[in-house]
Amino acid sequence: MAGSIGHVGTLSFYPTKTITTGEGGAVVTSDDEIANRARLLRSHGETGKYYYELLGYNYRMTEFQAALGYSQLRRIEEIIRRKEAFARCSWRSCRILRVTLFNSHVQSHTLGMHGIYSRYS
Repeated sequence: MAGSIGHVGTLSFYPTKTITTGEGGAVVTSDDEIANRARLLRSHGETGKYYYELLGYNYRMTEFQAALGYSQLRRIEEIIRRKEAFARCSWRSCRILRVTLFNSHVQSHTLGMHGIYSRYS
């Protein structure tokens, strides 16, 4: 489960990632204190109407961005299968052309491990 290995985990939704919202990311944690601090920073540090506990930022996602991410999350298995197919095609082409890639994705694939295919689209 995301956020269960350490105190905090982060996710990137940059356009080249497997799931994108156009920009931004997410913070995951099971620690209530950290979660509350992240929410505070996300919303300008505001704890009440016009009361600011600290300097914060405007890191809220728009409804459009959330809808885009949600629609992709519902299709995650399909998206991953498509990216894996593109990766296999790229690897086969490199073998045919005798091109050596020094790339962790290729190395992990040849070792039987599953890579992350965010660069293949």
